[in-house]
Formats: sequence, structure tokens, C-alpha cells
Amino acid sequence: MREDSVVTIQIHNSILELTFDKIKVELQAHLRLTLQNDTVKVELEKLESSTKKMLYTNKEKFDHLAEKYPSLKLLQEKLSLDPDY
Repeated sequence: MREDSVVTIQIHNSILELTFDKIKVELQAHLRLTLQNDTVKVELEKLESSTKKMLYTNKEKFDHLAEKYPSLKLLQEKLSLDPDY
């Protein structure tokens, strides 16, 4: 089979994989009929999604910013600031 006969669909989560499995056969049959190409194959590709940690509290937000900008930590210490307020 030629490489250009493969249709790749990219998804971001496994819930979409379940939906895709339900329609894969119909989609592949439709593409083969429409394109008049019996070698068309539909495949699924899962994309890695980076999950970012959500920052909720003021302390978490401050720590995140202090990690990006170290001078912020120095400023907090010099001014005796409490990041919870």
C-alpha cells in the first residue's frame, strides 16, 4: 500500500478515540467510494498534551512568578511582603 493512501486524524484525548472507533468503518467506506480508491486507510494519531498545573492560591501564583523572575523573591524579602495577602 502506498503511504499517500493513509488518512491520519489527530486527536488530543482518549474520549475522541472511542467516538472515532464508532465511525471509522463508515468513514473509511465513504472515502473509498468518494475517492474511488480501495486502498484508502484511516488511522488515528494521539497527540501528547501537556497538562499545566493550575494556580489557585496567591502563594502558588507567587511561587510560580518567583520561579520565572527570581528578583521578585528578593523584593518580597526586602519589603517583608506576605504573598497570601
